[in-house]
Order: sequence, then C-alpha cells, then structure tokens
Amino acid sequence: MEKEAITSAQQYRHNRGAFVEYQSELVSNLFITAGLRYDDNDDFGDYTTYRLSSAYIWPIGNNELKLRGAIGTGFRAPSLYEVEYNRGPWASSPASETELKQEETQGYELAVEYSTENGSHYEIVYFDQEIDDSIYFDLANFSGYLQDIGKSFSKRCGVDCFY
Repeated sequence: MEKEAITSAQQYRHNRGAFVEYQSELVSNLFITAGLRYDDNDDFGDYTTYRLSSAYIWPIGNNELKLRGAIGTGFRAPSLYEVEYNRGPWASSPASETELKQEETQGYELAVEYSTENGSHYEIVYFDQEIDDSIYFDLANFSGYLQDIGKSFSKRCGVDCFY
C-alpha cells in the first residue's frame, strides 16, 4: 500500500496494489515472464494491468544474439502534486480549469541484440505505445498540468551501440 500526501493542502490518497509474476526458462535459452498487477486507488478506482515478455538467446561462438519482445498495459493516476498544482495560485487557464483523469497505456516492443565477448553491445529496438489521456506540463504557457484527451502515440525504431 502506498500513501501519497500533501500536508499543506490536507490532501491524501491511498493506492493499494498487489502483483504476481511468473518467470521461467521454458526450454533451453527461451525465457518468458508474465506479470499481473491489481491497483485500487482511492480517487480513480480499480485497475488490472499485465505484461508478457520473452527472449530467446543464441550463442554464436563466444558472442550471443538475443531476440526479445514484450506486450503490456499500464495505469497511472495523476499525482496529488499535479492535481494540487492546478488548484493552486501558480496555475492559470486552461490548466486551472482542467480536472485530471488517469492515464492508461498499452504497447509492445520488439528487439534484436548482439553482444560480443569483449563487451560491445548492439541493439535494434522497435516500440509502439498508445497512451489514453496523457498528462503533461504546459511548457508553452506554463499554466499547469494539461491532458491530451484521447489517444497519443509513441513509436520508435532505434539502433544503440555500447562499447
């Protein structure tokens, strides 16, 4: 259980959560993880989210190639700080008139990694995430915290190298 509080505003909120996780090497070099989380938030209700991931590792001499992927969902209640900021003297329109709702997400990622025995690491990752009602700070007018009503998308395909 987590208790979030702003004592000067006499605001508090409890978030009770429980999760289970399963990890296994199903067959040689094939790993899976499955997780399920339940949240009960005082202000935003009950949410159940999940994450499934897997990885397969091929040894190539003293190096290795890994294919991995994941899919999952998420929930984030606006923090008391975000809510109280919009109610406070620092906020202005439109943030001062915005009642923040929870964010919900769903997404997946796919990746190929290659690691060498000398410590070099190369990775290609593609991810796609959809966020419902994304919360953000208004950097244009500094009015406070706003919300993208509807769906926001984040996609990326990138290459990383570590030596």
